[in-house]
Formats: sequence, structure tokens, C-alpha cells
Amino acid sequence: MKIVFLHPNLTQMAGTERVIIDKINYLAEKSGYEIVILTYEHGGHPIAYPISPKVTHIDLNICFYQLYNYNRLFRLYNKSKLTKKLQKKFDAFVIKFKPDIIVTVTYYVEALKTIARCPYQAVRMLESHVDKRFLLSNDPTVKQDFITQMRLFYENWGVNHYAKQFDLLVALTQADANNWSKYLNTRVITNMVHVNKGTYHSNLQNKRVIFAGRYSPEKGIDDLFKIWAIVYQKHPDWQLDLYGTGTLYDELNAKAKMMNINITIHNPTEDIFGKYMESSILVLSSIFEAFGLVIVEAMSCGLPVVSFDCPFGPRNIITEGHDGFLIPDRNIHAFANRICQLIESEGLRYKIGQNAIQTAKKYYPEVIIPQWVSLYEELTNQNKHEE
Repeated sequence: MKIVFLHPNLTQMAGTERVIIDKINYLAEKSGYEIVILTYEHGGHPIAYPISPKVTHIDLNICFYQLYNYNRLFRLYNKSKLTKKLQKKFDAFVIKFKPDIIVTVTYYVEALKTIARCPYQAVRMLESHVDKRFLLSNDPTVKQDFITQMRLFYENWGVNHYAKQFDLLVALTQADANNWSKYLNTRVITNMVHVNKGTYHSNLQNKRVIFAGRYSPEKGIDDLFKIWAIVYQKHPDWQLDLYGTGTLYDELNAKAKMMNINITIHNPTEDIFGKYMESSILVLSSIFEAFGLVIVEAMSCGLPVVSFDCPFGPRNIITEGHDGFLIPDRNIHAFANRICQLIESEGLRYKIGQNAIQTAKKYYPEVIIPQWVSLYEELTNQNKHEE
């Protein structure tokens, strides 16, 4: 079977890129599929995560990010030119390669439009990695800019319009699938997660709490700082470490130093599992979360997890009081109290952490990938019958 994945670039050390790369690596290595990952604005940058030599990566070199060098009027004109160039290159590749399935994620209008307009009759599939209600509008500051709001309105319209021309959307949760169901057929398959499968887990003795994720508004890190200020009053010997990258790095770093309550902002690390092993609790403060990759990663290392019960992902992974704690959304004091409870009870940390290890096993590749293989076979068989 031949599958093409289309994505803007693979430069970001972020959850979507990790999921895509892990999946295509596994499919190429274990299922024998011929996999091509097409990017269109990757350039000469290194790929964020290792790609299997059995996966082909081709960059079409259509650099939409360069549009920001122009004013808004010329930006629109040049975007139209680049979109046509992308369509021409993509069509030429697809017609030559003859894939069975073409896949992209839901929030890049250029990718959706390109696939929808391609004349080659392959199965067209979307993957949803963001709660639809927050699609393309996860920065609260955009509400202050009318022109930006109009752009987001158009892009949301574009996503919905082109999504209707796809055969199927695969969501991470049933709630997100329901939100997409009026546009196209949907299925639910959770992410496979690159997890710790070793016999060694965190001993939960280090006085460290860890956060891993983007430094961006939707991660709710301002609330996490407020939470930690409460925890610090009771447990000033504990440390909160944040690992990630994003637009808020400098702002958060300055704030952490000013507050002086044992918060350290780190750049992303290639050894995030080593950092989990050195920690005793994972915290997730997201305003919304389509899945929550870091929850399963940390669970696989034996960490109890404390997360806001935000839409939608955490509640689909965490069983309250069993392998972690779900906090009523934005209840800062309840969140702080749970962290303190885990800090003060080594026995509770161990019990929750052991249960978390078992929960993580549900997301092993050998559990999730067969669901994808079955779906791919089903869709291609249907497509052959229709032809």
C-alpha cells in the first residue's frame, strides 16, 4: 500500500509532529507500507524527530512563511501564486506516485485545498489533532484585531468547506468526532504514543514537578504559575520545571525569575523521558487539549498526573483518583491542593503512579497501529469497488 502524508514542515518539536513521525515510521517498518511524507515549507532545516530510512521525505519548497515579509495587500497576491505553485507540484507528484491514500491534518487550509483539488482519485483522509471548537483561534489576543479575526473566519470556513470533500476524518475523541460529523464521516482512533517500555520507572523521590508542552496561550501556563505560588507556600523545597518552546518563552522566563518560587523555564529536550524519570508528578494546565500526549508519556514513566478537566483529551486518558487527578476546569485552588496531597503522601504517589504505568500500555504502537491498518485496508477496498 502507498500512503502520502502532506504537512507544512517537520521542524517543530511538538506533539503533532511527533505523532505523525512515530506513526509513519512504524507503518513503514512493521507494515511494509510505502510511505512518503511531503512537506512544502520545510526548507533545509533539520527534522525534529528521527525518520526511518524506509520513509521518503520530500520538500516541495513552497515557503508560505515568507509571505510575512510583505504588507497585507501583497501578501494576498503572493499567497495566491504560492498556492497555485503548490497545487502544480503536488499534483505532479501524486499522479506519478499513484498513492492509495492521501492524509493531512485539519488545520492547514492550503493542504486541505491542495488535496481536495487534486485530480488523482485516491482515498482522502483527515486527522484531527485540535479540538474543533478552538481550531485556528487558540490565541485570545486575536480578538483585538479585526483584520486577523476576518482571516480566521475565512480560514475556518475554508477548513469546513474542503473537509467536506474528504472521505473520512479520524478524531482522537468521540466528542471531537461528533463536532466534525456534520461535514464528513468520522472515526475515532487515539494516538499511539512513544512510551517508556523499560523496567525502570521514576522512584518518585525527587522533589520535582514537571510540565512539558508549548509555551503558548492555550497551555494555560499563567494559571500554572498561580497554582505553584500556592504550592510553594506549603512546600518551598519542591521545584517546578517546564520544558518546551514557543512564543511565550521570554515572558515566562522573566516571570519565573521575578516570582522567585522555584520555577525554572527550560528549552525543549531530546531526553524528555529522562526528565520524567527525574520527576515525581506531571502537571497539565491546558485550556483545551485534543489528546494530551505528555500525559501518556509521563504515565509510562510511573508519574501520577494532575490535569485540568479541559475539553477534551485528559478526561479520555485519566481515570479520576486511579491513575491521576482531573481538576474542575480552571479551579486553581483545587489543583494546588491535589499537588500538595501527592507531595505529602509518598504512598499515594506510588499507588497512582503504578496504575498510570498500566494505563499507558493502552497506547502502545502494537495496540493502536492495527486499528489504522484495518482502517486503511477497509478504505482502499471501498475505493476499488467504487472504481
